[in-house]
Amino acid sequence: NSEPSTSSVLPARYRAVRGLTVDLAGRLTVEDQVVQPCLEASPTKWHLGHTTWFFERFVMAAQPRYSPVDERYERVFNSYYYTVAEMHPRGERGVLSRPTVAQIHDYRSRIDDAVIALLESRPDDPQVAAIIELGLHHEQQHQELLLTDAKQVLFANPLEVEYGAAAPPRARRSLPLEFKLQPAGFAEIGAEPSGFAFDNERPRHREWLESHALANRLVTNAEYREFIRAGGYATPELWLADGWTTVRSRGWSRPLCWA
Repeated sequence: NSEPSTSSVLPARYRAVRGLTVDLAGRLTVEDQVVQPCLEASPTKWHLGHTTWFFERFVMAAQPRYSPVDERYERVFNSYYYTVAEMHPRGERGVLSRPTVAQIHDYRSRIDDAVIALLESRPDDPQVAAIIELGLHHEQQHQELLLTDAKQVLFANPLEVEYGAAAPPRARRSLPLEFKLQPAGFAEIGAEPSGFAFDNERPRHREWLESHALANRLVTNAEYREFIRAGGYATPELWLADGWTTVRSRGWSRPLCWA
């Protein structure tokens, strides 16, 4: 069986990824979406605009006779593409009251309509498909950032606001923690030649790994809580030198956003 063509798969995937971003943001109030509580975080509305700017700048702007929705957005929503244009300082994204959340949603709708129309007019175009695929992976990265930044926004609020009203998933019993010894040897590292990958994931190559032990599963929140309660943040033997210096200089006693 042959794989579905780009003309049938990519538009649906585009709509799904873009729609999920809007859904994640929509669980926050408009007021939540404009806050930048620290330098490392960005307002939710900026993520909505930046991911849209990516498609406008690298997909639509490459098309003949395309006119940008608003030329000023180039500076507002550029992040670190230094070869493309100037950018508004990252730490000052939260002081921008304009464009508004509503204007950014209108911007998204305009670009989404233009991209879908392009896909329909240029089905199976490998160049268009490649940059849109890259843009979708980029947007999924920003979905993770959006949630991380929103968590910080809500954590900084003394009202103890929750993200979304859905009940937390029921905890599942974890596997007993075991460390499995892995013998020394060569390991294949990097993405396979075919399929999507970022440029720093290739070329696939071999690296020598010394013998080591890895746990059979991830650490649970309950286990990490026990580490905190047992004095993990006050025991220098458990930290590398740089980590312990940071713990002491910043007064850490638990991870950020942990009560």
